[in-house]
Amino acid sequence: MHPTLVALLIFTPLLVVKLSKSDGSQSIQALIIAERNAAEMIQQEETARRKRLDEIQEAAKALYATRRAEEQKKFDEETKKTEGDGAGQIEKLRQEAAAERDEQEKRFEAAKEDVVQMLLHYVTTCKVEITETQRQAFLAMARKEAESKGAAAE
Repeated sequence: MHPTLVALLIFTPLLVVKLSKSDGSQSIQALIIAERNAAEMIQQEETARRKRLDEIQEAAKALYATRRAEEQKKFDEETKKTEGDGAGQIEKLRQEAAAERDEQEKRFEAAKEDVVQMLLHYVTTCKVEITETQRQAFLAMARKEAESKGAAAE
């Protein structure tokens, strides 16, 4: 509970007891004054609290800005270190890629003749097996073709 409210709760009953013994209109005036004083005290406490919160917020913002500046400085330093090597790194990567491409082309050219010879070997030494039905169909087709050529020649 707010300290001002605690003080108000403690002293108000004492004030009421004291005022009840005196004149009625004076006691009402005293209560009104006490209430105003209590309201002013509460307002002052609230203002002080808001002021402390604002100070804390400003301190936090300043701390945040300081920390951010430090981290940005570190980042910039790291970026600067790697940027200097950036052009060199790119050129190095290009050279490595070109060397690797040349090596691949050499291997291709060296293996090209062997691959062609292997394929020719398989094609020329392949044993073709056909069934009897396929052989008879092929012969029948050849006879028909020969008959059609003979008929066209006459």
